[in-house]
Amino acid sequence: MPMIPSSQGRMPRSSGRPRSGPDSATVLSEERRSQIRRAQKTYRLKKAASLQETQQRVALLETKLQSISDSLSDYRAALVSELQDSHPLVTGFDNIFDIAGCDRDQTGTTSQAPTDNCSLSRQLQRYSLEYAFRLFTNTHSPPVEIYRVFRLVPCLRNRSKMYPYFRRLVCADTDNPLEVPTLPFYCIGGAGTHYPARDTAGNPIYPPKMRLPRRILSVGVGVDGAQRRLEACGLDGRWFDCRDVEGFLRERGVQVDGSLFPVVRESDSASPGGGESADYQLQMSLVESLGESVAPSRLDLESFFQRLLRGVVILGRVPGFRECDVVGAFKTSVISS
Repeated sequence: MPMIPSSQGRMPRSSGRPRSGPDSATVLSEERRSQIRRAQKTYRLKKAASLQETQQRVALLETKLQSISDSLSDYRAALVSELQDSHPLVTGFDNIFDIAGCDRDQTGTTSQAPTDNCSLSRQLQRYSLEYAFRLFTNTHSPPVEIYRVFRLVPCLRNRSKMYPYFRRLVCADTDNPLEVPTLPFYCIGGAGTHYPARDTAGNPIYPPKMRLPRRILSVGVGVDGAQRRLEACGLDGRWFDCRDVEGFLRERGVQVDGSLFPVVRESDSASPGGGESADYQLQMSLVESLGESVAPSRLDLESFFQRLLRGVVILGRVPGFRECDVVGAFKTSVISS
């Protein structure tokens, strides 16, 4: 069928590019291909160099901003410490500024602690640090409470020097530690040794720089003298750090899964003598035979943390708790379904 000329007197063109045969002029020569490859390589190198330069500039700006933030924190701490005696209203502004500052780095630190996506020991450590920081920054805090919490940390008496370090700990994100590793770990009452972490071979891993606060308590090398001094200061008995508290809860059957109300299962250590009573075993066997299910108890984690704060003591670089306080807080915070 003959082609019908268009209105312009031209033949219609087929869509698409023309086929290129071996003798066609559209075939690229080897020199042209090499030129294109060199151009592409040059473009990739320039792009990589530009990206690297941008990353270096961002890192430099972050370093400068951190330096400015540290300088402003030091200046603010020194200024506020001088003004609080003559201007009580500065205290309220100080608290508002602290809350707002922490929210920029980590939203809602005080309410986020129990639901933070991390281990229970870290949640408790953050919760305790936030409480200690509020106590530290509030000039109206009871002196007795300050002495109880900070009696083993004499360096905190220098407010203007310690404020920036303390605030950075409280506002640290989940990737940064919540303690200063250069500070000692005062292992009074065996704190940090009851439920230690273990390596792949099962050997216990204890925290570094563990020692007794002999210089603070003004005692010699003898163990008896240190023990008597601890009793005189109200620091006798068994003590737990945050990891010990988590180990204690796991031993009591708490299913640590990150929830606010973890399930508490019956465990062998939950009953006296390290085993379940015969009456309890008989009761559970009867329930199972009847096909009935018993709703498990749950631990109110917020209430548990709040009760632990009543006796918290900073053991150098980590919070510490009496074993009897941990047991009492656990029993009171368990909710029966």
